[in-house]
Amino acid sequence: MKAGRPERLASAIRQEVARMLLTESKDPGLLGLVVTGARVSADLRIAWLSYELRDDTDEGRARAKDALGRASGYLRHEIMRRLSLRLLPDLRFEYDDRMRVVEKLAAVMRDIPPDDPDGAKEGS
Repeated sequence: MKAGRPERLASAIRQEVARMLLTESKDPGLLGLVVTGARVSADLRIAWLSYELRDDTDEGRARAKDALGRASGYLRHEIMRRLSLRLLPDLRFEYDDRMRVVEKLAAVMRDIPPDDPDGAKEGS
């Protein structure tokens, strides 16, 4: 099935923002930031970009949030120019905490004792 305009635009925005952050960013608050996904509203007015951080601490997340706020105007202007868009959705950034959730679940799973096949037979 062919992707609709919001999906195609989200993919193009994600790629451009990731490229700019990787090759052009000089803000130390953006170091180690990886764009993990993007979605665009059906009316193409809002683009949400999710990101992960190498420095996954409260302080690192605060630094990244501030740096993204400072960079958003530049990113928006460059995306508009590079993708030849007349109008660009408002960029909104959201921290992607899926890896933290996976790590917590893995820790819980490690704490669960393994089944004892011999113990199961004793109760029979």
